[in-house]
Amino acid sequence: MRRFFILLLTMVVVATVGGAVYLGHTLLEATPPLISPVGEVEAMGSGYTLAFEVKDQGSGIRRITAALIQGNRMVPLAAKEFPRPAWWLGTGVHSYRMEWRVEPKKLGIVDGSCTVRVEAEDASYLHLLRGNRARWERVVQVDTVPPVIDVLSPTTYIRQGGAGLVAFKVNEP
Repeated sequence: MRRFFILLLTMVVVATVGGAVYLGHTLLEATPPLISPVGEVEAMGSGYTLAFEVKDQGSGIRRITAALIQGNRMVPLAAKEFPRPAWWLGTGVHSYRMEWRVEPKKLGIVDGSCTVRVEAEDASYLHLLRGNRARWERVVQVDTVPPVIDVLSPTTYIRQGGAGLVAFKVNEP
């Protein structure tokens, strides 16, 4: 009978230690998500597509948000949340790509400098259950006014098969 209790106690200890290691590795991981832009983010015109890829190999991605900031004004672009199926599991989403179509004039963003901010949180239980956070920011130039092209040369006639020359000037207002 004593052997049975020792065997049972050993199995309980092994199961407890194994469960603690699993939960600690999955739920208490300390690596923040990785945010990387798809393509260059340097300037925005009247219509621009922002694309980002977020990766987290630990507990999984819990939340992604994006915003434009100009002066004291913050314009949210989008937010995506991934639910946790159970308290002992991560979200299961380890990589996600988001795209936003940005039209600055419709959002009330004027020409000039503007900050693009993307934030991501994972499903770790660290930091008082808030998880690990990552932030990507970049100052970009917003330019929604198209250039003006002035033709300087007078109208001339060009014969088919011939050559022609047009002089023009480009102004950036």
